Amino acid sequence: METLDNKISRNFTALKSISILVIVAAHFYGDIHILWVPAALGLFIFAYSSAYFTSLKYGHSYDLKKYLLKKIYRIGINLLTINIFLFCLFSLQGKDNIWNMKTLLSFFGLTGLLDWLRIYIDGPFGAGMWFLTLLFIFYAIYPWLNMFLRKKVTVYLFFFVSIILFSWLNRSVIYGHALWLTSCGFICGFVSARTRINVPGKLIMGAIVISLAVIIILNFVMVTNEFNFILLLLLFCSFLLSVQYITFPKIVHSTGHLLSQCTLEIYLIHTALFIRMTEVDSIDILLSLLCILSLSLVLAWLSKLIRKHLIGDSVHGENRNVLLSIRNSD
Repeated sequence: METLDNKISRNFTALKSISILVIVAAHFYGDIHILWVPAALGLFIFAYSSAYFTSLKYGHSYDLKKYLLKKIYRIGINLLTINIFLFCLFSLQGKDNIWNMKTLLSFFGLTGLLDWLRIYIDGPFGAGMWFLTLLFIFYAIYPWLNMFLRKKVTVYLFFFVSIILFSWLNRSVIYGHALWLTSCGFICGFVSARTRINVPGKLIMGAIVISLAVIIILNFVMVTNEFNFILLLLLFCSFLLSVQYITFPKIVHSTGHLLSQCTLEIYLIHTALFIRMTEVDSIDILLSLLCILSLSLVLAWLSKLIRKHLIGDSVHGENRNVLLSIRNSD
């Protein structure tokens, strides 16, 4: 019989596969603004699940060196492979300004820093990479969160202070992406894992229905978005707390397992591979998805080969044993 933790893990894998496809669609149909709400939910899901499973896996006692090596090992090689592919693609396309600071930061997943500092550098690299930068920031500060937030009362205090802070930042420091809402996703995932909060299904459903109804009334009847941040946060958190009660069809889990192998690749290359050959958007997006998914799987496979080669041929002694243990725990 499947345990609750295994069910939650499998459901998040399925949700992330749906989310990445929604994000691709939102970028393809950029003029359909309503798609940015499910896209924001998709980013929230990625943030929440990253923090949730990191917090579960690396509890109060863990090896900091192994933790850092694992994060670098799992993401660094894929990121390098993706950026080399994009560099070749942009070169073939004759893109301008390929060589600049933005390109360099892109190879380290840090172009989000430029966005947040409002440093605008022309160049083809860095599309959507702000989320990856935010993910790296969470990974960097997690050891401190883990060290200082051990009691539930301090965890809840941290949660409420963070929500107030990000709510204020959402009004005061405005960017062209859902930075502060996504940041809350990391906070909520961390708090959920650390407290192991268990909310009854009926209460969760009530929160979902009420928050969604209020959002619709305020935005489409009263024409105000003044409370969208808090309401969307309530809606997204309630939805993710319901994951333990959701049962997806097998085909959704199968698709989720396939896409989970190349989610990072899809996220970082999809805007560079949109195909607009016809005047029929439905045909163009299907062609684009076919191209994006195929190349993403190939890039993920290449990264896997590189990791295997590093472990098999180039790593010795203590570091080899560390990397082997990392691979076996993935």
